[in-house]
Amino acid sequence: MVRVEPAIKQKSGSEGHSSRTMTKALPIAQAFLNGAKAYRSALEVTRTSAEAPSMDAPSMFLGCHSIELGLKAFLRGRGLRVPRSHDLSKLLNACVHAGMSVSREAKQCIDVAVDEIEVHGYRYFVFADLGSPTVEYLAETADEILATVTKESANWPADGLKKAVMKFRVGRAVPKNHLART
Repeated sequence: MVRVEPAIKQKSGSEGHSSRTMTKALPIAQAFLNGAKAYRSALEVTRTSAEAPSMDAPSMFLGCHSIELGLKAFLRGRGLRVPRSHDLSKLLNACVHAGMSVSREAKQCIDVAVDEIEVHGYRYFVFADLGSPTVEYLAETADEILATVTKESANWPADGLKKAVMKFRVGRAVPKNHLART
């Protein structure tokens, strides 16, 4: 069982989550949700590629990671700590405990995928007899989770999203003599 606790501990006796808790939690929740949507988009690219049959493992990894980030966005959006876990079943149980409504089919899909995730089967070569959902089933489950979290995010106060983070992408180094000629 994943232990879920508030992102910021409050003085004993206080009820619910303070606005301070939510203000700190929401940029992280939105970042998790943005990442979840990006991995879901990447899943769609691999799933619809002409090379899709040979891309099952990468597609499954992208789908599982999308679900993981979506579940973590939900928890963080509720002002709860995000467990340091990749176990989708435990994360899903924590979300359900925190008020997320999920279909029986989505729960089943996640339960089937967990064994493969546990041994990093979607990332590496694992020669074991394990069951796995189809890429389509996993994509549908990711869609359901993301739709739920996206709907939930509409209720997140906008004032918690003021903080920005810059990321830089660095290309290959250019030799000094090349720079002098330009």
